Amino acid sequence: MILAVETTFSYYFKKPDISALATYMECLGRSLVRHIKFAGFNVRVPAHPFLRIGLGVILVIGGFLGFLPILGFWMLPLGLVVLSIDFAAVRRFRRQASVKLGRWLLKRYPNFAHRIGFGT
Repeated sequence: MILAVETTFSYYFKKPDISALATYMECLGRSLVRHIKFAGFNVRVPAHPFLRIGLGVILVIGGFLGFLPILGFWMLPLGLVVLSIDFAAVRRFRRQASVKLGRWLLKRYPNFAHRIGFGT
């Protein structure tokens, strides 16, 4: 009888498998945080679509108000990149603009274009 109690106690209070937990948390982290590439940098964005859409809209509005001191015109393209994750029309526009910019940079500034990820 005492043996059965000890077995039950050890079953419920044994140490968890840390490697499986670490693998699960790593997979969970990868699925929760998305990355977008902007001007040669990987930028983390929220995983939830409503947060991404809200962030993108705020950045686009801030980009239109770029003449104000704290806000800047850099917010407009960043907002469009964030919105392109969820909206196909914005994604097509971003891809077309990225290809045109890449071709222009490769023609005029090939070293700089290769450094920020255009070309092979």
